[in-house]
Amino acid sequence: MPENAHPTFLEAVRREWWIPVVVMVLAGGIALGVSSANPEPLYEGRAVVIIDAPTLSKFPDLPKPDAMIREVASAEFSSEVASRAVVPSETVAAGLQASTRDDPQSQLILTFTSSDEALAAKVATIAAGYAAERAGVIGGKEIWELQRRVSETQRALKEVLKINSEAGRNADDAFKLAAAGTQWEMRMRLYEDTLALRTLRNAYYYNGNLKTPDISPVRRRGATVAGALVFGLVLGLVIAVFREALLSRPPKPHAA
Repeated sequence: MPENAHPTFLEAVRREWWIPVVVMVLAGGIALGVSSANPEPLYEGRAVVIIDAPTLSKFPDLPKPDAMIREVASAEFSSEVASRAVVPSETVAAGLQASTRDDPQSQLILTFTSSDEALAAKVATIAAGYAAERAGVIGGKEIWELQRRVSETQRALKEVLKINSEAGRNADDAFKLAAAGTQWEMRMRLYEDTLALRTLRNAYYYNGNLKTPDISPVRRRGATVAGALVFGLVLGLVIAVFREALLSRPPKPHAA
């Protein structure tokens, strides 16, 4: 490329600045008219899964929000949601998206867009519930270990109660005191582990919240106009440079 190519381009745009502006305005006006003339609604089912950020920070095996976004985007996730919603997998994969909100991330937002309001709400609800379910499966190592400890404590407590019952009133005071202390310790451990297990299982929790706004008037019009403005700018610059090149050409010599 010649060294003076870039300055020539800038000079052409500077002299012919009105061409890109006019083309942009025309393209934006046409796009606005076309998008406004289309009354077809576009609904966005929006369900929010609550994220317990402090719990995620304490238990490293639980899936992080970014991992859940990747999970929602997987073909397996879309296939399962489609199966539960009784719709094609391609439909779910094309309209389902996930994002997070706040810092630290405290909300996993699942959205599904469709021209059918009922379908948008149905798929978003199923996806949110399945996302919370999958989080428990992905982070199963710590959950299963805690569940095992709860089960073992429950069995041990039953054995202690059985021994205490068999001893009955004939047991001496030392035995009764030791048995009471053992039961108290085991009940406290069982309570704490059960509470921790519930916390782990609810690290991602969907409480049924759902919104289905019609996003067509804003999103479709904004995206269409923005794209038209960019296209108009590029086309206007090309026209400006081409016009400047034509005007700069030396006149042809007249025949004698």
